Order: sequence, then structure tokens, then C-alpha cells
Amino acid sequence: MALREFRDRCGEEWRVWDNRPETVHPAMREAGCLRSYESGWLVFESADGRARLRLTPVPAEWPDASESVLREWLARASRTFRFPGGRYWTVTECALPERRTGPRAGVRRVLRFTAGTRSLDGDIWPRDWNRYSEEELATLLATSFPRARGAVDGAPRRRASDGARRA
Repeated sequence: MALREFRDRCGEEWRVWDNRPETVHPAMREAGCLRSYESGWLVFESADGRARLRLTPVPAEWPDASESVLREWLARASRTFRFPGGRYWTVTECALPERRTGPRAGVRRVLRFTAGTRSLDGDIWPRDWNRYSEEELATLLATSFPRARGAVDGAPRRRASDGARRA
């Protein structure tokens, strides 16, 4: 297992190494926790140990990749956090086709939050989001995508199709 060190676009130090399923505890492998990581993943960890992200699959050439390529992969890596109330979310930067079409159409970058089949794409986000604590990520999610309030008592709706609460 190779270990690399580099600086991100904000100048922060990171370590990166590859992790293979065979190095994970057998109980986790048997529980099916590694479905999307069956071929292994790169672990990006901030030098202070505060942030840890994953990128899958492992690029074959990663041990010899330039620092600029490592920074690009770090930007594509994902982070999982728990929102108050128990739902787990994954957050990562994504490149999407622009909404407009034609010869001037290009790619736009978004910060994508995903939980189950639900995805929320933010157009504006802090450059250092990948160093945020779980609490800071939850606050970023909540402020970027405020929940609609119910018509009667101001309580959040569980779904967009929920009507006003009955007394």
C-alpha cells in the first residue's frame, strides 16, 4: 500500500492511500457494507485527521499521479455524514452538463448531497467543504436546501405531497 502526501487547492496538507476489501474486517465484508467499494477505494485524509474522504474505483496509476491529478481526485471524492435525526448523506463535487444546449453549452460544477435515491445539487459552496465536521456539513445541507414549511402550523412536511396537518 503506497502512501502519498500533497496539498489541496487551499494549501492544506492531505495524505492518500489505497484500501482494498481484503484489508477490511471480515465481519464488514460479510455484512455487505462494501457493495460500492468491492474493487477498493482511495482514502484521502487531512493531515490533522479531521476529514476523511473516499474515491472509488481506485485509479490504476494513482501511486505515480501528479499533485494536480491528486487534487482533482480529492475534489471528486465523497464524504459521508449523519444528519440530525439519523439519515446518512454523502456529499461530493460533481460535473454536470449545463442546462443550456448548443455550441456554448459546457459543464457546471455542483456540490451534490445524496441520501438513498434523493439528490440535491448546490451551485454555491465553500471551497473547503471537504474539511468540514459532520455538524458543519449538516448545517451546510440545511441552509443550502431549506425545508418547506406546512401551511397550518409551520411544521416541516415529511414529503412535498404531504398536505397541511390536521388538528
